[in-house]
Amino acid sequence: MKVKKQSLPCRLQLPIGTIMITPNADVSVPGEKNLTIRITPLQQTYEDLYDDLYAGAQETISDIIILLFENENKQRGYDFLNTIMSTYNRYSRNVKVKEATINAKFVKERLDTITTELAYLEHQIETYKKQNNIPEPALYAKATVTGYQELESIILETETRLKMLDYVVDYMKNPLNEYASVPAIEGIGEKPIALYNQLVLDRQRLLLSSEKENPALILADKQLTEQRKMLLEAIDAARQSIRASLEEINKKNRVFSSQLSALPTQEREYIEMKRQQKIKETVYLFLMQKLQEKELVNSPDEQAGRVIDAAYSSAKPVYPRKVFVLAIALAATFILSLIIISFRVFVFTKTK
Repeated sequence: MKVKKQSLPCRLQLPIGTIMITPNADVSVPGEKNLTIRITPLQQTYEDLYDDLYAGAQETISDIIILLFENENKQRGYDFLNTIMSTYNRYSRNVKVKEATINAKFVKERLDTITTELAYLEHQIETYKKQNNIPEPALYAKATVTGYQELESIILETETRLKMLDYVVDYMKNPLNEYASVPAIEGIGEKPIALYNQLVLDRQRLLLSSEKENPALILADKQLTEQRKMLLEAIDAARQSIRASLEEINKKNRVFSSQLSALPTQEREYIEMKRQQKIKETVYLFLMQKLQEKELVNSPDEQAGRVIDAAYSSAKPVYPRKVFVLAIALAATFILSLIIISFRVFVFTKTK
């Protein structure tokens, strides 16, 4: 493209973006001049550099990767290799922190709900004790047996797992979380959730570099839909299994509960409220533990990749090879000399 009669600094709107041309303060150029400017897109520069980059394992079975970069500028080579490692570590950390942030958000939402329910239940127990003049809970400990206590502990653990699965289902069915990562919950399996979260991250990366009509993005949406369906089915199967186990445990619990049928109605109602309180407290402690684990992820930790040997250049240049150049020069000299001698012998002889 040609631009006529522009004063510097000049702003040009090009297909690759906006380019600003400014004069060099150290160079004095009087009058009007014609400028010829060649602009290489940044993407092409990257591709040219990548042609000279090699990455491979040091051995057949090894956790060490060798990075080699051939370039005539040593400092550029150092900066290029160091930037690759820095970018890799920064990207890995950002992905890890992003997943932890999503999981922490999910846990905080559940934690707020449980906190409200627990506060309401504690207020209800306090009101119930005042209205019915119930003594301290320690007086009711003698009414339970060791087997009943152990069974209650199992029920609490099972119901906690079931509630966590219910929270995950509600989270996934929420339209606002259609393309959000799913927190890892025990009892479902790490691989299905990890695969689903990886598809979510792949789709987000495609959105940053492509339009919505991109076939790759459409394919990613289809894969994400299928994986979400399979994940919901796996969660539903886990919930059904837990419910079946909980039903069997409750049958045994009813046997123990029949032993408490002699207790007054107020006492049995109070025990039931305390049992619900224990369930809420167990879920609360579980969520608090998960929240602390997610917060630890955001703290500084070891990088995903560690530099064993800093970037350095080889003692001998890769190219040009002196011996190879010398051999070509000698061969060219012999051939050129032979041609000149032959030309003089045959051409000048015929002329005479």
